[in-house]
Parts: sequence; structure tokens; C-alpha cells
Amino acid sequence: MKKMIITVLSLGIILLIYFYLLMNDQAVQYPKKSLTSISKVHKKENTLLIKSDIKFPNAAVSVAVKPLTNPIKIPNNEPGLTYLEAFRESKYFTSCIFDLSYLQEKGEEYLIEKYKQNIEREISRNMLDNAYLPMQRYREHLNKCRNYLNYSEENISNVSDALVERYSNITPVTNEEKDLAKYIELLDTIRHMNYTKNNDNNADVKLIDQELKKIGLIIERFFITNKSSDALLNVMEVLNPSSGPLIGFKAKLIKKLQVQTRINDKDYLSILLDLATPLFACTLDYPCDQHSLLMSRHCILELNKFACDRDLENFYLNHYISTQQQTDVNLVFDYLLSHYAQD
Repeated sequence: MKKMIITVLSLGIILLIYFYLLMNDQAVQYPKKSLTSISKVHKKENTLLIKSDIKFPNAAVSVAVKPLTNPIKIPNNEPGLTYLEAFRESKYFTSCIFDLSYLQEKGEEYLIEKYKQNIEREISRNMLDNAYLPMQRYREHLNKCRNYLNYSEENISNVSDALVERYSNITPVTNEEKDLAKYIELLDTIRHMNYTKNNDNNADVKLIDQELKKIGLIIERFFITNKSSDALLNVMEVLNPSSGPLIGFKAKLIKKLQVQTRINDKDYLSILLDLATPLFACTLDYPCDQHSLLMSRHCILELNKFACDRDLENFYLNHYISTQQQTDVNLVFDYLLSHYAQD
């Protein structure tokens, strides 16, 4: 069998999603529970690693970071810096690309004025009460983004690669970090195989398709015990729509939910998943406080007047999900609770 030539594809810049994450805030800890349950259930300890019988197919190779043309030096020896913290900071940077380009080209005053106009427009539509909180959050976001210019003012795109290299050089310690690292390896393998399939004339397309199918099955088994909320949000296409479709995990899950919930509308089920998944991620200790990545998009991007001073569970259940919709969201939430992140 002809050996496949795996062409290393740069990890690149993930979809420019314009929201931010304050990395130093502690996550609000929510117990695992049904949305309609009042009694609190103690969250189980995350003690289980990935099952040992889950193995990579032979064609799945380790992924090397593409060498930078003009290497950017980012400190990777900060005392106590964890794999998860470094990973989340690399994700935070993707929310800064848009702002950094305009900061360099037109300056901060231009960005602030444009954002102020957006706020005033929402206030005139009675969709927003005042400008203070969203403007405060946006200024915090710009200050955080500006720090990246200390690394490079001319090669902003390379900072992303350097941040990926930084967390890649840190050893995952917790079960959550190990699961996240395993998911990233699976995702990178899928990206590389698809790239080879589409760009290498000598590639064995049939073999690649077979291996991609195997990896798809591995990922389905992986998420039964996966403890990484970051991996879950990624594969469900909540935070990074550019990665999920490579796997097709969400599409397969929607088919299962059609049977489980007896809701046939795929588009509606997709919306329900987008609502239930962040709530489920909160039970896995993903940051869900008012300064978190998940709440930032509602506060800064959507300019929702209830989003800037509430945690995600409070906001979703009291101001975002309609009373009629909560029943359906609860069905999906309960399915996630009983089928994923199991001990």
C-alpha cells in the first residue's frame, strides 16, 4: 500500500469570532442538574481518563507546529501557567484579530466611536437601557487585545501560531487538559487528512476516507467520557463553527435527538443544542460568569441589556430562553447530561 504523504497544514487562525474572554476570572461552578430541578446535586469528581481501548488508526499522525517565517517570542515559562490557561488565551487572541487590525489602521478612538454608535442605535430601539456596562466591557477587551501588540506589531497573524506553540509545549496535567489535548490531536489529524485528500494528487483517497470514518467513530466514543468543556463547545460548533463541521459530530447528534425528543425540525434542534450545550458546559466548570467568553458575545456583540451583569445560567433561564422553549431545551440538556462526560 502506497504510503500517504501527510502534508503539514498550518494550524492557522481560527474563525474570527469577535468576542472576548477574561482569563483571570474564576469560573462559576454549577452543579450537574436538570434545568427544571431546584435541588442541587454535587458534581462528581473528574477522575476518569480516556478509556485505554480508544486508539488512533495507523494513519493518524502526531501534529507538528509549522515553523514561523518570522518567529514571535511569547513567554512560555510563566510560573504556574497551565495547559488549559495557555489554550484559552490562544482562543482569546482570535477574538482580537479584528480589533487589532483596526487599532493599527485607524486607532482606538475610531473603534470606540463605532462601538458607541452601535450602542446608541440599540438604545434608540429600546433594546438597551444604557451604554455604561457594554462600553466598560468593550474597553476591557481592547486593553487585553492591545497587550498582544507587545509581541509583534507587524506580524499579528504569526502571534496565533506562537500561542498554539506555547500551549503545545506545556504538558497536560489534569484529566480535563488531557482530554482537551487528545481532542486537539484528533481534530488536527482530520484537518491534515482532508488537506492531503484535497491537495495531494498522489493521496490514496479511499484509504483517507476509511481512516476519517474510523476517527469519527473514535470521537463519538471519546465524548462519552470526555471531561473537557472546551472540546465539547468546539465539537458542538458553539464557539468555533469552523472546526465542528470537519467532524460532523453535531449533525449526527441531531439525528439521535430527533428520535429521542420526537422533534423533527433539524434547524430547531440545532438552535436547542446551541442553547443547551453552554449550560451543560457550565456543569463541567467552563467559565460562565458575567465576564466569561460565553457571556461576552451576548453583552459586547449582541448588546443584550440583561447580559452584562449576569452569569450564563441566570441570563439564559430568566432572560434569553422563552418559557415555551425551556421545555425543549431541557430535553436536549438532559440528553447531554445522561450521554456525555460520564464517569
